[in-house]
Amino acid sequence: MAALPIYLHPDDGRFRRFLIARLATVGLAFEDIAPYWGAALERTQARFATIRNKYYAADEAGTPLRAGHLGHTTLLLYELARRAWAARDRHCADLLFFLNVSGGGCNLLYEVEVPLMTFCDHPCGAVIGRGEFTPQASFSFSTNCTVGNSRNIYPVVDGNLTMLPNASVLGRTIIRGNVVMSNGSKLLDAGEIKDVVVYGTAPDNTFRTITPAAYHEISNFHH
Repeated sequence: MAALPIYLHPDDGRFRRFLIARLATVGLAFEDIAPYWGAALERTQARFATIRNKYYAADEAGTPLRAGHLGHTTLLLYELARRAWAARDRHCADLLFFLNVSGGGCNLLYEVEVPLMTFCDHPCGAVIGRGEFTPQASFSFSTNCTVGNSRNIYPVVDGNLTMLPNASVLGRTIIRGNVVMSNGSKLLDAGEIKDVVVYGTAPDNTFRTITPAAYHEISNFHH
């Protein structure tokens, strides 16, 4: 079934006025992002169609993109910045990235290609650095989560990763299968991690096996 069309919530006029006011805080006008607007909305619509969280669900009008929802606008600003960067409009990309940081506290770098199945919930304080995400992966992150480097080596996410608040995945770590990072857990140079719930911090992590059915219960995606 095709995804329902995305619409601006509460309506086009109020959404655009709010967005324009936010853009003005970093010296941008809507005309500066207009070349990237259509493609960013299309990708956002496709992304939201993969998410089963109630705040991303479609209604009778289509798929809402809410002006006042931090997760929605974080993902939209990321898509706009990524398209500006791809068009070599680095100045616009930097300002959109800064708007995500200054307005919502989320460091979601536009040079990193996160998978279509990406979800964020209360993303304040998250730092999503130059990890490698394969197209078939899924990625959920929340408050104060970090994907980052150790000695200039970054993680690879080649499975389904759910990060609960304050979790970190760092360095030479490869995520496969279904992995849940519990609140406050940290993986550092952990090698291949697959089909587990992660507890504690490196080097004293503990792990509990998770079945596909159990992972699906907590996943934010339809899969």
